[in-house]
Amino acid sequence: TTTTTTTKVSSSSTSLSIPHLQPLPEDVKSMKLTGATVPPNDAGESVVTLNWERLNTTGEQPAPRAAHSSCVFEGHMYVFGGRTQPHRTNSLYAINLTTLVWRKIPLKGVNIPPRSWHSCVLIPQRGCMFIHGGLDVNREVRSDAYVIDLRSGYVLRLPNHCKRAWHSAVLYHSHIFTFGGSLDGNVLKKLSSSLWRYRILAPTLQDYCLQAIAASEERCDELAPHLAEDCVSYIRHLSTLAFENNEKVVQQAMGMEGDDDNDEDEG
Repeated sequence: TTTTTTTKVSSSSTSLSIPHLQPLPEDVKSMKLTGATVPPNDAGESVVTLNWERLNTTGEQPAPRAAHSSCVFEGHMYVFGGRTQPHRTNSLYAINLTTLVWRKIPLKGVNIPPRSWHSCVLIPQRGCMFIHGGLDVNREVRSDAYVIDLRSGYVLRLPNHCKRAWHSAVLYHSHIFTFGGSLDGNVLKKLSSSLWRYRILAPTLQDYCLQAIAASEERCDELAPHLAEDCVSYIRHLSTLAFENNEKVVQQAMGMEGDDDNDEDEG
């Protein structure tokens, strides 16, 4: 059973800044990473090469495309939608990352309208990919959401999420968090800095336990030293959010104030 609710989390009034990135010299072939987990070399340094390798693939290959989405599950990379010249698509392809053989996956169930610039999030607990928003063939921004069973190709329509394209999304615990993007077919118009969460999985026992702890500030402070750091952050997060409702919420504990009251997010 899939449980879905949508909650808007108002974002900080402080504008986001992007640090200036210096281009690497042309003669640089590798770079050192601090705190990297890749195996170190003989000098005890972790080194990542900057060389691309083009792989020769076979099978039913997808047409060249842009603004598509992808995820990796059980040794396969899945590619959905995107724009080919001159059309947007709603096809799903998978490539075996060991054999490098492509195949087109027939979709069953609900039809997903063609789109590009949508978001895709893997739901590994269900073997599904979550598809949301994007631009349709008329360059209209979508708010619809779907899950595709990657093993069977079956498509299920979910309740609408926020209206968004060019956005980012990530799965955390039982929710998908969606940030930023645009509410207009022109990427330079109506940019958003709002944060939404979408319940995609039924609450776990851990969710209910953390919710009970978060309901009491005193209890939260008492148990915090005995919990993992990510659990403490999640508890603090829950203590400032409505757990089940779709209402707009403010993350006061994180020093965040609402700045998106006029955001046209209702799907």
